[in-house]
Amino acid sequence: MHRKRWARLPIAAVCGLAAVAAAAPAAQAQYPDPDYPATHDQPCESAASLVRGIGASFQRTIQLGWGAEIIDPDPAPALAKGFGYEVCPAFKLAADGGTKKVTYSPAGSGAGRTAFGATNTAGSPRNLNVDFGGADEAPTPTQVANANEGPNLGSTADDGILHTLPIGQGAVAVNFRVPDGCQIPASGPRSLSRVKAEGFFRGLTAYDQWGELVGYSNIDASPGSGLTDAQCGGKKPARVVRFDNSGTTFLLKRYLDAAAGGAFDWSEASEGGTLANNAWPSATINAGENGNGPLLDLLNNQGANGGIGYADLGASRGRNFGWAYSGGTFTPDDRSFWVYMQQIATSSYVSPAKTNDQVGTKGARCLGVQYSNVPASTTASWFSVTGVPTPTDYPICGLTYALAWASPSAVGINSLSRAVGRRDYIGYMLDRPGLGTTPPGSQCDSTDSRYGKGQCKLPVNDYARLPASIFTIARAGMTQLDD
Repeated sequence: MHRKRWARLPIAAVCGLAAVAAAAPAAQAQYPDPDYPATHDQPCESAASLVRGIGASFQRTIQLGWGAEIIDPDPAPALAKGFGYEVCPAFKLAADGGTKKVTYSPAGSGAGRTAFGATNTAGSPRNLNVDFGGADEAPTPTQVANANEGPNLGSTADDGILHTLPIGQGAVAVNFRVPDGCQIPASGPRSLSRVKAEGFFRGLTAYDQWGELVGYSNIDASPGSGLTDAQCGGKKPARVVRFDNSGTTFLLKRYLDAAAGGAFDWSEASEGGTLANNAWPSATINAGENGNGPLLDLLNNQGANGGIGYADLGASRGRNFGWAYSGGTFTPDDRSFWVYMQQIATSSYVSPAKTNDQVGTKGARCLGVQYSNVPASTTASWFSVTGVPTPTDYPICGLTYALAWASPSAVGINSLSRAVGRRDYIGYMLDRPGLGTTPPGSQCDSTDSRYGKGQCKLPVNDYARLPASIFTIARAGMTQLDD
């Protein structure tokens, strides 16, 4: 249960910061927090030396941008920016005087849910060493109920309240690796229709050659390669996919299911279908990996015949899958790039990126996406939320979430300092008043001055900030995070 334990206490300045007046709704809780004692009621105050997160690899790039250290798989050191440098100096790098840190393990969306016991099996254990989770595939109603019930079935002693907090938006980029010695020299064919995308990933022979996917006249032999245009068009790209439980895969399959129009059921077991998250049709043409980074590395190694894969936009750019430009025009023999995908709603082709240039302005083209099935509260299930039918912006955008207990102590995490640390870090993600908010005029990619430090990190790391209506729901849920 969410417990209110302490009386309201006076305001004190900490971390060299004064409490900042918020432009949030008046009903929203602000620091000092009435649920914390005097030694824990301010931002950055008496947090644990280590705050742990685990979950979606889709969040890897933005967690780095927020100031987390990435641990296995695909490790990366924390960067000298974000949470510790803007809000809580104790969370700076040790070389800069920091004494605490946030870690995040991008082990997959399923790992984030499992850590909270948000599985299809009642009584699943919880990982009490984890302070927050990351998920792109939000827990289903059954999974939320099982998480809240906990492993002690039939007893209320370990009951909790799980919050699924939207923290940002990201785009799943579909990436081409054109075969060695071949090129797609025009910009128009650097696209994939919904029918061809669905047919290719399903393994249909009508869409298993480069010429069938982009048009035989649109893929050429590179000068001096010794190949012919016909040979390039006849090459069969590898279908490079995820073999682990992946929220990125979940978002792509939702698009493919809509693109199939009933001709094939791409829905997963969690949606009433029969296809496992890591299962693909026609496995003989699959090349698979675990994690977005390893998938892209494998895709880049498909030199002879090339390949088509997918990953979040930030990871794609990080593995050089942006468009190469020279003198203001794209490079014809660039062989690794993301492509325009066709909307389900309007048949328009849209890039996953605000700008295609590999070294251009970052940001996912998700800001105008219209989401369906949005619940009113973060304690409800967000599983059915989808942006695939959107008539604006990129059709394979999705929300990504932080999973957190309303009261960690209710589920057996008896560390107030850990509760403080994850409260502050999630508060930074969602611009908590007094913690993540910048003065009006810090506008990210919008004129809406409600968006502060944490949300402003999203576009510069190839994500997009939350839509205003969803941001309001997320902030309301964030204020319910207790001890």
